[in-house]
Order: sequence, then C-alpha cells, then structure tokens
Amino acid sequence: MTSSSPDETGPGKFKASTASIQIQTLAPTGDILAYGRCIHRDREMLWSDAEVVDAATGRVTTRGTVFYRLAS
Repeated sequence: MTSSSPDETGPGKFKASTASIQIQTLAPTGDILAYGRCIHRDREMLWSDAEVVDAATGRVTTRGTVFYRLAS
C-alpha cells in the first residue's frame, strides 16, 4: 500500500487540474450521443472539444471545450 500526500489530485504520480471548462446548451434533447476529441496536446496541457447530439435527429444540442493540465 502506498501513501498519498494531501496535495495529490490526479491518478498515480500525476497532478491534474481543469484550467477552463465551457459548455453551451443550444437546444433541449431526449436520447443523446456524445463525441469528444483532443484538439491539442503538449507535455502538460490538453485542449478537448465535445459535442452532444440528439440521437434521433443528429442535431447538435450541446457543445463544450475543456482546457486541462496533467503534470507529473
């Protein structure tokens, strides 16, 4: 068993933080499908986009962007 210090916030040896998150709800929806992709990644920073679509129509109902830091 390993001990963890109180300042650890990520999985294993990593420290993680969300620098920014933005969500835009464009329309109400029923059943959904969600798609996400990493737009940019370097040694510590990740920028990801997500779209949520109505499963029946394929219409985009929600969009989001996350800027995330993962440091070792």
